[in-house]
Order: sequence, then structure tokens, then C-alpha cells
Amino acid sequence: MQSRADFYTKMLNNGVLSINEVRGKEELNPTEGGDTHTVAVNQIALNRLGAYSDKVSETQNNGQ
Repeated sequence: MQSRADFYTKMLNNGVLSINEVRGKEELNPTEGGDTHTVAVNQIALNRLGAYSDKVSETQNNGQ
């Protein structure tokens, strides 16, 4: 169980699997919004990562 949980955590944190993909592998029902892939930047959706990165860069440049 522990190694499976570690695997899922790594796959979720790196955007490889969505929560619904993990739930499917564990024979659990999907959850609403669970098809969005996330990465471990406070679990931001992959499709929003570019905007987040731009905003961080802008904030850093304004502080210099």
C-alpha cells in the first residue's frame, strides 16, 4: 500500500496522472473536476502554469 501511495503521489505532483486517473486505478468513482492535471506548485492546473509563471516573473522584475 505504501509504495502504491508513494507512486500515485509522485505521478499527481508531476502532472503525469489526474486524480480521476488514480481513482480509476483504485476502482473508485471519478470526482467532479478530477480530470485536470496538476503540478506541485500549490497544485495549479497545467493549463494555468504559463500564466502563473508569467505573473511570478512580472512580480520579481517589479521588485528589482
